[in-house]
Amino acid sequence: MSEFKGVYNHTGILRRVVLCKPVHYRYLPINETARTTIDQGRALDKDRVLRQHAMLAKAFNQNGVETIWVEPDPGKPFQNGTRDWGVMTKEGALIGAFLHYERRGEEKNVIKCFQKEGIPVLGHIERGILEGGDCIYLDEKTLAIGLGSKSSPIGVESAARILKKIGVEVIPVDLHGRWGHLDTVFSVVHEKLAMACSRALPERFIGFLQGKGYDIIDIPSEYVGQMTLNLMNLGDHRILSCSSNPFTPTLEEHGFKVMEIEFDQFIKGGSGPHCNCHDVDRDT
Repeated sequence: MSEFKGVYNHTGILRRVVLCKPVHYRYLPINETARTTIDQGRALDKDRVLRQHAMLAKAFNQNGVETIWVEPDPGKPFQNGTRDWGVMTKEGALIGAFLHYERRGEEKNVIKCFQKEGIPVLGHIERGILEGGDCIYLDEKTLAIGLGSKSSPIGVESAARILKKIGVEVIPVDLHGRWGHLDTVFSVVHEKLAMACSRALPERFIGFLQGKGYDIIDIPSEYVGQMTLNLMNLGDHRILSCSSNPFTPTLEEHGFKVMEIEFDQFIKGGSGPHCNCHDVDRDT
């Protein structure tokens, strides 16, 4: 059992993640991309789903990242999206609350996994909605939380009260509902460098980032559905991305080593690499 270090940034060297095998995965109409996939009758290839998720786990292990596993629940077909149970902190897990009925209860097996691994729980969101895909650290003391079609104002306020006790300030970020989670339109790739779809984000948030010294690589909105911004930062200038990402050369020009995996079966359901894992331990 590894010693718990926690998380308070998105750029330090990643040491441990939590995953869940997609053995019960199917498309759910809980985001715009998945609804389009279902409406068009596009089939799910279960063998490719399992193979692609195994490639995700292999990429972590090959880069020195320990993987821990949540027990799959037959009644929770989107449980492989372990990003969304809440947010990890330096003091333990803040357990969120899901919007959609189909996902409620996923957090129970996550908590069981954490108990087994000796990972503390900081608290629970008992009022409102808070999903982990909306939570992105800007630095060690600042957490941006998206307010779009998932997390709710009451949920974000609840998170802010809990996180204030450990010295973390919450910055709410208004999103138009069509964009879903914040991590589909915004990604911190280095200490002061972010990739963002500026069309999806409020001008005041862009200004806030620039005031903190961030440079921003702007991504056109037509690429958002391809999960181009749903990147998993491994730290030390290493990025895990989908093989279909047209902005890999842009990242390489900025000095990043980009590792690509085939992930189309998940993209069709509205998720990418970042959605399908959750940081447990990172270096500062």
